Amino acid sequence: MQEVYGELNTENEELSPEDENHIEALKKTIKQCQQTDFSLGFESDYVQALKSHQTNVFWAINNRCGIYEPGGINIYFDAKSLTEDLVRRKLGDAKSQIVGAIKNTEEGASNISGLKPVLEVLRNQIDEDYEKFAIQVSKEIYKLLRNEKFAPLNNFNPFWAKIQSRWGQGKGYRNDVLEMYKEQLQGVDEFLRSKAQKLWHQKFMSKILEFFVEG
Repeated sequence: MQEVYGELNTENEELSPEDENHIEALKKTIKQCQQTDFSLGFESDYVQALKSHQTNVFWAINNRCGIYEPGGINIYFDAKSLTEDLVRRKLGDAKSQIVGAIKNTEEGASNISGLKPVLEVLRNQIDEDYEKFAIQVSKEIYKLLRNEKFAPLNNFNPFWAKIQSRWGQGKGYRNDVLEMYKEQLQGVDEFLRSKAQKLWHQKFMSKILEFFVEG
């Protein structure tokens, strides 16, 4: 059986029946993790993050189309950071199941099989690839908000013009503007779910499953 993971290539000429059983159980666990819940709940968390700003700071952010340099605030970078955190929290259980299953297989492998060092490399590489996956997903949300949902970043954009004109029109500024954000963000959760699912399979799971290609 030949295992391939990235640039890792090892060949085990012979595995004991017990080792084979461990590997089959591991493969089953990994395949089960291919189908997980990719709903991240970005829209509501993002609006709550915007709500956390003081009213005068919130006005300054909106008056500058989301980038308030004096306050060190960039709502597009904030969306990226939030997405990374959501991916780690919401999809972390599936990743932990995979790593745990690999560790159990590693601990149960016979010394003569040569599986232990190979599985250790695989387990460590998964941690690195999971972080890369989280970053890739977060880049997608940055591009969507910065280049599409809130673009162009000027007061000729009806979205920003509407928000900026709300200031000075009486009570309820924060709530009214947050509702405008909610409306503009519609569809982002579904976009993110689809992107996360696609990248999970293409950039994360496929690399793990390549480890078990027989040849």
